[in-house]
Amino acid sequence: MVKSRNRTLLFVLVLFILLINISIFLFSLYQQGIISFNARVATSTASIQICINPIARLDNISALCGNDFYIHTNETHTCNITYNQSDNDTIIFWSYFSTSPEIFEIETDGLINYTTTPDSFGNNTAIIAVAETGHVCNNSQEIRYTYDFTLRLNNTPPEYFQRLPNVSMPRNSLKIPYHLNDYFRDIDEQPLTYTFLNAQPHYFNLTIDNVTSEVIIHSLTECGDFTLVFMAEDPYDAYATTSPSAKLSVSCPDEPEEESSGGGGGGGSFSECEEEWVCQEWSDCYPPSEDQPDYLTGYQKRLCYDQNGCDADNYQLYRYRECNYQTEPGCYPEWECTDWTPCRNDGTRERTCVDNNDCPEDDQIRFGIPETMELCVYLETCSDGVKNGDELGIDCGGSCEPCKTVEVASTIQDSNKVLTWAISILLILILFLTGSYWIFRKQIKTFFARLIWHLVKKSARQIYLVGNAKNTILNELKDYENSLIKLKSSKNIKDSDFNKLESNLYHLFRKVMVEILEIDLESPKNIVVSKIDKLDSTKEFKKMLLSITNKFIDDELNGRKNIIDKFNDISVDYNLLKFFIFNISDKIKKEFNDIKIDIKINNPMSNIMNIFSKSYVELQNFNLSDAKENYIKIINIYEPLDEDKKVLLYDETNILFNILTYLSSHIESK
Repeated sequence: MVKSRNRTLLFVLVLFILLINISIFLFSLYQQGIISFNARVATSTASIQICINPIARLDNISALCGNDFYIHTNETHTCNITYNQSDNDTIIFWSYFSTSPEIFEIETDGLINYTTTPDSFGNNTAIIAVAETGHVCNNSQEIRYTYDFTLRLNNTPPEYFQRLPNVSMPRNSLKIPYHLNDYFRDIDEQPLTYTFLNAQPHYFNLTIDNVTSEVIIHSLTECGDFTLVFMAEDPYDAYATTSPSAKLSVSCPDEPEEESSGGGGGGGSFSECEEEWVCQEWSDCYPPSEDQPDYLTGYQKRLCYDQNGCDADNYQLYRYRECNYQTEPGCYPEWECTDWTPCRNDGTRERTCVDNNDCPEDDQIRFGIPETMELCVYLETCSDGVKNGDELGIDCGGSCEPCKTVEVASTIQDSNKVLTWAISILLILILFLTGSYWIFRKQIKTFFARLIWHLVKKSARQIYLVGNAKNTILNELKDYENSLIKLKSSKNIKDSDFNKLESNLYHLFRKVMVEILEIDLESPKNIVVSKIDKLDSTKEFKKMLLSITNKFIDDELNGRKNIIDKFNDISVDYNLLKFFIFNISDKIKKEFNDIKIDIKINNPMSNIMNIFSKSYVELQNFNLSDAKENYIKIINIYEPLDEDKKVLLYDETNILFNILTYLSSHIESK
């Protein structure tokens, strides 16, 4: 009582000071001749425009797009940044990376879309900026967010996709039968290392060039059939082997027959090595070069090698032929860019570029589009019209020219006195309004709540559950209620029981949203919110639906913030969901019980939650008047609470207010 009396006395004192200041201000205006009480009336008009520009706030980027996940090379990842905004300004995004390489460049509408390359993996840091355009205020701001994310390679083992052919060669010869890159491939575009798995025999020598993947076999003096098994391994120790493997056949020439007539035995001799040249495909046509003066219009080349390796020093060579080199077809853009703008105090500058050839976008991207925005270092000057650095005034004082001292006449001093009083009155008025709200905030909130409920536009109740769909939802709702009652009577309640109750509650809510919005059961939050925004319904219904959706999905994703205890909090949420299902359904014939919560410790938080629960039960029977009175009781208990407790109860209070606003549009209070 004493505290209330002190507040009232303070309020009267502030009001008295305000009235005195207004009187002095009017007297000053009279002295200046701005106002007069004579027959002649001097009129003066002035307007004060207060421009408030609320800033858009991004939702949690890491929660929307992920910050640590495994992904394949050449896999596409898409994410749409969402934000909260209370006005209708146009929102634009842009981005840059503080790490290398730049994985993506965000679209102006907030879409992130990129395809991974072998260079994408590791820790990345993107700076994502959001700005507003089209606002009448001059206080539009740009907010930058740091998005740290890690891309980890979801490695795919190499693939042995084409079978190695068998190889035949005479003994004591050399042959290049394979380039292993033609038989193994890696979808992640990782370099492969090749190994010959057979124990190195003494029948032949086999070497592998891991740069070219070339296999060189040098047969020795032994003949016979041998198995060739190779392994391809990527940098992550994943591998593939040649299964089925290839066969190497080393043949021996027939020995010459001995002469029948006398004399000694004849000696054997090997047949001469026959070259067997194999060539790769011709390359693209290269432009004329000083290194190839014989080809005036351009040249192609290809690598050829002797599979039998008859000349161990010259078993491979390049062959050339002439061709007509032509520039790549298409429209080549001719860019003309303006000079860069001066560096702004946000550390960026811009320019405009125009393609004089007006090429299609594909050609512009192919040949390169010049940057139109870049980072820069803002240098403070003595002529930028801003007080910065060591300046004592705007562009004067400190390291700039001294500020000029202007002697003003007494009439100007009088005008300054009027301005001083005006500013004083404005400050006291702000103090007066702040004090009024501080003292009478409960009454003010109650007044505006009743006013909104009274002025809300009348409309029909929104019905979304009918027929079989309604019966299915109601049956599951009844089953959940039975489980809740059974658990309430249980003496030994485990955490797993609570977890199951929570999971089933969220699942039931999502099934209701499937019927309303025609979405998938596991749709992410941004898709659900987008569907609500496009719903053909009243704004009061959509606002109520959005507040309920935010609560259930946030609790599902981030965990419930218990206010009383797990069981009572779940009971309140169940009563909320049951009211919502009843309200969007046509006639309900099934019988349900009223679920009440048990208050073991009497405190403001428990009392508010109890009133919430009672309100939802009353609204299940469309008893709007009592629910409104309950809301007023909640406000009276809510306002004196500490800020941390208000934060816990804010969402619940907001939901009930939105529900009562919507119900006021189609239910008359008794």
